[in-house]
Amino acid sequence: MSSVLVVLVLVGSLTGTAPAFCRAEDDQSSVRRATALLQDVRSASFPELAHVDIQVRPFKSDSDYFRTRFSLSRYASLRKMRFYIEVNPLVFERGAPEAGVRAIMAHELQHVHYLSRRNRIGLLSLARLASGNYTIRFERSADLGAIARGYGAGLSQYRAWLYKNVPAPALKEKRRDYFSPEEIAAIESVLKEQPNALRYWQKHIPRSLAGIQKGVPAK
Repeated sequence: MSSVLVVLVLVGSLTGTAPAFCRAEDDQSSVRRATALLQDVRSASFPELAHVDIQVRPFKSDSDYFRTRFSLSRYASLRKMRFYIEVNPLVFERGAPEAGVRAIMAHELQHVHYLSRRNRIGLLSLARLASGNYTIRFERSADLGAIARGYGAGLSQYRAWLYKNVPAPALKEKRRDYFSPEEIAAIESVLKEQPNALRYWQKHIPRSLAGIQKGVPAK
C-alpha cells in the first residue's frame, strides 16, 4: 500500500467518513455479493426468470436495504425490459443473516416476476405505490410468494434483523407494509392445515395476525 493510500485511509477512519474510492469499492463488493445471491436464488427457485434481464446496482438509504426498479429508458424506447435489484451496502456491513438476505432476494425476485409479466401500460400501475394501501398489497404479496417458495424462515430472520436496523420513525411503516416474524410463523402454520389458503390470501391480503389465524373462510 502506498503512503498516500495509507494517509487517505487513516483520514477516513479519523473523520468517520470513508474516502470516495473506499466507498466505491464497498459498493462494488456489495454488488458482487448480491449478484451471486441473485443468480443462486433465481436458479434454485425462479427458473421462469432465467431469460429476464436482471441487474444489481447499489443505492443509499437509512431505512431501506433492497428494492426493485425497472429501466425507464428501456420502457420509453420500447426495448426489451431490464429490471434492477438495488442493494444497500449497509445490509452486509450491519451483518444481516445470510438466510435472511437470501429470503429478501426471493422477495425482490417475486416483484420482478410480477412486473415482468405485465405490459408497459400495466407497469404504469406502479404509480399507485404512492398509496399506502397499494404498497401493503404489493409488498405482502411478494412476501407470500417468497414463503410459498420455501423462504419463510429466512424472511422471518430478516425482519427480526430489520427491526433493529432501521430508524425508529421507519419501524411502524415496516411493520405495516410487510409480514412480521409472528405473522410469517402463523402463515406457515395455517398452510400446513389449509394449503389453499395461499391462493385465497393472494386475493385477500391479510393485514393482521388475527386475520391470518382465521385461515380460509368456510364456504
